[in-house]
Amino acid sequence: MLWQAGGRTETSRRLRALHDALSTHVPRCLMRWDHWVEMVVPRAHLIQRAFPGLVADFCTDCAGGEPPAGAAIVCFPRSPKPHQAQVEWVHRHWRE
Repeated sequence: MLWQAGGRTETSRRLRALHDALSTHVPRCLMRWDHWVEMVVPRAHLIQRAFPGLVADFCTDCAGGEPPAGAAIVCFPRSPKPHQAQVEWVHRHWRE
């Protein structure tokens, strides 16, 4: 994670604060980190709104094969993750 990798930048300190604010009760209500961030950063700019067409959803937007033209980010669901996807373009581009 970013806050573990650098640890000394302003961005990593802010992310660490978000992470540390998680209590044991939060995962019972929310399944995803991005839902938590959306709740605690109410005026955050959403990439999907700021740059329409830049972000694609793997299950819906890429179901017919390749990502849509103009997409630069593909979001994956809980399953499959990129390393598990049985799609040639994912294997071609995915780096761990």
